[in-house]
Amino acid sequence: MSTPRVGCLLRPYSPYWSDFVAKEFRILVKLQPEGPMSRHLQAVQPDDLLEFRGPIGQYVHDPQPAKCIYIIAQGVAIAPTLPLVRQVLDNEEDMSRLWHLVCARDLQHVYFREEMLEFAQFWNYRSCLYLPHQQCDSSACQEAGHCAQQCPQLRDNLRYKETAKVSRLDAAELATHLNPAIPGQRVLIVGWRFKFSKDHRPNRNHNHLDVHPANIYML
Repeated sequence: MSTPRVGCLLRPYSPYWSDFVAKEFRILVKLQPEGPMSRHLQAVQPDDLLEFRGPIGQYVHDPQPAKCIYIIAQGVAIAPTLPLVRQVLDNEEDMSRLWHLVCARDLQHVYFREEMLEFAQFWNYRSCLYLPHQQCDSSACQEAGHCAQQCPQLRDNLRYKETAKVSRLDAAELATHLNPAIPGQRVLIVGWRFKFSKDHRPNRNHNHLDVHPANIYML
């Protein structure tokens, strides 16, 4: 996470690419119509000066030993998880496995969808989209207010190796991704925008994924 500053105004944004040699990075920004920082960023011109601090993050990946890494992100918080996924997948000697659990309003609000489809080509990467407000234009889905899990239009909109559920991600759903037969230290990484309900906070969720509290990290 990087934090731009304009006077006393601070906002956190999510870098998804960086080149420390060239001193360059890219951030994903969701512009809010009434947001003070959004209004400022919309007016930024080439060669304008912006102050940033960061990146800020708790997790530093060590490829040895192999791990089972569960990554939870919501909305734009998927951005800072991408470098970690690439780091694991680009290292042929890293036997760690990744579960990328991404929450969005609907398919139209899934950021970096093409990148996730590219990741899906690797044997050690799995993803699942959680789309509680997905709604097609069929009469049944319009009446229900959201698509059914077996909605034909939703299935047609999914790509090869793309999995989606018309529900929220909660602790019980997290447990479905646990496979005790797969060896490796369990690690849970939570995107900073993801909001757990009172009963589904990280210190409770580790029981559902067999993750030690010391191995839970916030991005």
